Amino acid sequence: MAAITKSVYTAGTKEPEANSDAKETAVKLRVVLLKLQSNWSGDSKEAAITAAKYFGELVASRALYADITVEELRKLFVAKKIDERHWPDVIKTFEIASSLPLPEGYSIRECFTAHDNDNDEPQDQKPTSDVSLSDLTDPGGVVSDLVDWIVSSASRPSRELALSAVLPFVGALIGRRFASPTDLRSNFYSVALASSGYGKDHARTQLKRLITAAGLDRISGPNRFMSATALRNSVMTKPSCLCMVDEFGGMMRQINDPRAGIHSVLIRSDMLEMFTSASTFFEGAAYAKEAPAKIHNPNLCIYGTSTPEDFWASVSSLNTADGLLPRFLLFNITGNKPSREDARTNVYNVPQSLIEAVQALALAGRGNGNLSNTDNGSLASKPIVVNYSADAATELARFETFVDETVSASEIAPILNRAVEHAIKLALTVSVCTNHVDPVITGHAMKWAVKLAWLSTCTMIEETGDRISDNQREADKKRIFGYIKRAGVDGITEGKIGDACGGIDKRRRDELLSDLVSAGRIEERQVSTKGRPRKRYFLA
Repeated sequence: MAAITKSVYTAGTKEPEANSDAKETAVKLRVVLLKLQSNWSGDSKEAAITAAKYFGELVASRALYADITVEELRKLFVAKKIDERHWPDVIKTFEIASSLPLPEGYSIRECFTAHDNDNDEPQDQKPTSDVSLSDLTDPGGVVSDLVDWIVSSASRPSRELALSAVLPFVGALIGRRFASPTDLRSNFYSVALASSGYGKDHARTQLKRLITAAGLDRISGPNRFMSATALRNSVMTKPSCLCMVDEFGGMMRQINDPRAGIHSVLIRSDMLEMFTSASTFFEGAAYAKEAPAKIHNPNLCIYGTSTPEDFWASVSSLNTADGLLPRFLLFNITGNKPSREDARTNVYNVPQSLIEAVQALALAGRGNGNLSNTDNGSLASKPIVVNYSADAATELARFETFVDETVSASEIAPILNRAVEHAIKLALTVSVCTNHVDPVITGHAMKWAVKLAWLSTCTMIEETGDRISDNQREADKKRIFGYIKRAGVDGITEGKIGDACGGIDKRRRDELLSDLVSAGRIEERQVSTKGRPRKRYFLA
């Protein structure tokens, strides 16, 4: 397995290192590009030449690196679909603007040579986040209001579980009508994992009560799909819908089972494609007697809950490689279940102010206020583009640069590559839910979003590495390692491992423990007791 550089991201506090010109350059370039994407206007040729002049001046002032800038300018040129005949004029403008005299003794290339330390070997550590999920449950606006309301009636309140349900709910509410400058939408796949008795059903139940009270059945989708055809029909009828699935491991097992019928296997394929088709259309498969029907701007939002054991047993390494798991925001709820408390409000108490707030979001961006004018998948929906504020553009540029510089093994690259996309979608959604009348993606929302996106990414990388197995021996090894890891600093005795893993015979347990010690993943220690010393295992 390739080595992975340990990378920790803290939004708003991690500045480029003082000696890293390459990092400074990348951040500045991305800020410029984000601003251009947000504020592109006027004739295509005129706008492109203006951009080329701006880039050229930045290169001449040694704020950007010429080669990188031309490459990014070309990408912008293609993205905006500018006529190829204008490219020579754009390059000429860039060359003139970038040819201003530099201080004596300098060249553009010398100014921007990266100070890479080739002697530093990457550490064999996974990317990590230094924030906890509990720190991220109050992003503001209607999202925070919904989280507050859900936990107010819970006997075992968990703001983390409430947030995991609220994000796909509001994503469905505003779906198809708002987009980021890069045309990302508010479609979320969210999965919350917590042990039995944690109260995973409470947030889902309360959102159902809110949907009924606010008359929002138009966004309420089924809680299970028995075939790909059923999925497509549901999204055609309700192109922006929320599907809340309990025992989500069962659904994943259904679509991943190699012995399953083609109707189940295609559910996974359609989920993959719908996620990336929110800005265009989904056409699906054709049948002998039935042509595929286009579903424009599908905004399918999924909220699943499960125990960690059941969920990870239902997925395989294929789900990482094919991109299904990386599409999910992972809320891994750990620790003891919340203490039982007296609920502050009755579960049937749905405040009128909250009803009006979610109804306003359901109407936002519809123009004439007609609730049905974008509620059919046969019609395309033109969204309102929500631009970045200056602070948001800077924060996003930092995060993009950070993710690009995180060295990754090939098996986790699909997960890492989704981090920035998740951050933009989260920031877009929270910003619209804070101000849907004149929305702007704010710096506050982006800082919160990159923290949550990075935490989800790091957790997904760690959990897939520790939990997913494609054969029984690997599964047994990861099961034993999991018990040792969860034992923490206290470690765990050989006897307790045997009790917990009784289905694994002693000979194999000893072999696997020996393998883990040899690999440096665990430590074996002799611990003194009143009787004879006992073996105890600790995370290395």
